Amino acid sequence: MSRNQKSSLPIFPCAKLQKVSENALPSSLKALEDQLKICGHKKDIDVLELFLSKKDLTEVVDLSRFKKLRYLWLHHNKLQGISFLTRNYCLAELYLNHNALFQIEGLHNLPSLNILLLHHNELTNIDATVKELKGMQNLKTLMMRMQGSGTCVLLKYIHTLFY
Repeated sequence: MSRNQKSSLPIFPCAKLQKVSENALPSSLKALEDQLKICGHKKDIDVLELFLSKKDLTEVVDLSRFKKLRYLWLHHNKLQGISFLTRNYCLAELYLNHNALFQIEGLHNLPSLNILLLHHNELTNIDATVKELKGMQNLKTLMMRMQGSGTCVLLKYIHTLFY
C-alpha cells in the first residue's frame, strides 16, 4: 500500500492511547499489576489500598480507575510529580515521603485526605506548597520538610490551618 492510500483497518484512538501509556510507564504498570494480583482484586471498584512503595518508580499510571481508593503507599520511590492523583476523591491517606517531588500540584483535588506524608522530598516553593494545602479541611496529619528557608513560613501557615 502506498503512502497516499488510506488503510482499510479501523482506528481505535482509545486503544492506541492505552498502548502509548503502557509503553511510557512499564515499571509502574508492572508494579500495579503485581499488587493487584497479590491482593486478589478482580474489579477496580474493589481496590481500597495500593502498596507501590520501594519500586524505584519515577512515574505512576493514572489511578483514577480505582474510584474507592482510600490508602496509597508510594514512599521510597523517585517520583517527581503527582498528576496521576487528580481524580482519587476518596483517598484518605497518602504516603509520598522519600521521593524527589519538587511540587505537589493537584493535592487540592483530594478533599478526603486525612494523612499526608511528604518529608524527604525536594519541595522548595513555599507559595505553591501553601496554595495546594489551602482548603484541605479534612487534613489532620501532615509531615513535611521544606528545602531552604521556607520552613518557618510553612510551619506558621500550618499552625493557623490546624489550630
